[in-house]
Amino acid sequence: MARGTQFLDLIVQVRNETGRSNAVAVGVEDVEGLKSHINRVYELLWNEYTWPHLRQEFSKTLNAGQQYYDLPSGLDVENIDKVALIYNGLTYNIDRGITFADYDIWDPAANERSDPVLKWDVKYVASAGVEQIEAWPLPAATQTLKFFGQLAFAPMVDDDDICLLDDTLVVLFTTARILKRQKDPDADDALSAANARLAKLRKRMSTGEAPCRLGVGVDDYRATPTRAIVRISGT
Repeated sequence: MARGTQFLDLIVQVRNETGRSNAVAVGVEDVEGLKSHINRVYELLWNEYTWPHLRQEFSKTLNAGQQYYDLPSGLDVENIDKVALIYNGLTYNIDRGITFADYDIWDPAANERSDPVLKWDVKYVASAGVEQIEAWPLPAATQTLKFFGQLAFAPMVDDDDICLLDDTLVVLFTTARILKRQKDPDADDALSAANARLAKLRKRMSTGEAPCRLGVGVDDYRATPTRAIVRISGT
């Protein structure tokens, strides 16, 4: 009943809950199927609900004159709460969405630079063959983007891989999934137990206080006033 359980231990628990043998000679044939069921449930729970311990801070250093950057390792780009810019010791709000109208103000193709960076976006960069972060305008000096969001899901593969969600929750939902596939009459009881466990965990996460994501602090980045962009000819 905890996070941090190894994949092998989850498999053993699911075997026990579904009435399978844990003897190596007997259980080796269905181990891949059990792994698949566990990872499927793990992924669904990971993405379906907000888990405060999975919300983390990710940093990306912006370099002078560089337009595109690799995504921060481990960040789920589809699950970002907020992005802030750290420049000259101050924290700025920064918006997502770079348009052609923005390029008319500062054109990266012409190496036009300005600080601080005002916008960011995620774009597929053909030359790199992957999605990357774009910064606009091109920075004239080094600064830092701070991303606050959820860890990207990674399936468990090796026996000693760690489950980052509650092991009982994963085991119960996996058991319900398997028993339902087998048309076992105990499937409904397993699903009821799983939903009860989920409700209990979600209640523990709800404090009734103002939202405050782990490692992020208060949801407020107003260290500086709102900025207006004024393009002066020749600059």
